[in-house]
Amino acid sequence: MTRLQACPACGLPVWHAVSFATSAVGWVVGTDARIAASADGGVSWALQGVDVAANIRGVTLRAVQAVNATIVFAVGDGDTLLRTRGVTLSSPCTL
Repeated sequence: MTRLQACPACGLPVWHAVSFATSAVGWVVGTDARIAASADGGVSWALQGVDVAANIRGVTLRAVQAVNATIVFAVGDGDTLLRTRGVTLSSPCTL
C-alpha cells in the first residue's frame, strides 16, 4: 500500500484519496484541484494538468475512482466532478 503524504516538491500539500486501476497505474487527488498519477505502483507520482476554468482552483478533490488506466473520475467540494484523459508522467515526484 502506498503511503500518502505531503509532497512540497510537487506543490501538493494534502492528499485525500487514491485509486489504482492496475497494480502499476494509480491516481491520487487532493487540494487545489490537483491530480497526480503513478505508472510504477506508487513509487513516483507526476502532477497531471487540469484543463478547467479558473473557478476550480482552490477546490479540494475528496475522492477518486480509476475505471481503467486512462479513465478516472474525481469528485470534490462544490459538486465538482472531473474526468481525466490519460496518464502523463513528465515530472515524477517520489513520495
